[in-house]
Amino acid sequence: MKRILATFIACLALLLTNVTLQAQTADTAKVIFYRSSDDGGKAYALTSQNQTLAKLKKGEKFEQILAPGVYYYMADPSTKQVFKLEIAAGQTIYVEAGRNDDFFKGQPTLLITNAQSYQQALANAD
Repeated sequence: MKRILATFIACLALLLTNVTLQAQTADTAKVIFYRSSDDGGKAYALTSQNQTLAKLKKGEKFEQILAPGVYYYMADPSTKQVFKLEIAAGQTIYVEAGRNDDFFKGQPTLLITNAQSYQQALANAD
């Protein structure tokens, strides 16, 4: 029983350490990618460095805590449109994944927005 309890405490400590490491600090920035609930169609495969970070469906979000620097993203690898994001410490950046034209002709794109646009997109998802 003591061994199980010790294992549980060790796992809990590890989990709390990981949560703490992922929290935004003064030396990091937060990037919030989101998709409006009004944007129809298939999920966008948000990618960076040829790695899929998230599949954004309408009304969903994905958050990243990052060190300051320059990062490159694509709303969907099928578009081949690269989005450059320069990040400074302490920032929270809101990025909307949407279409650059109407539903049938438009391609998934990324656009920097603001907290108000983000909150409105989330309110529409409810």
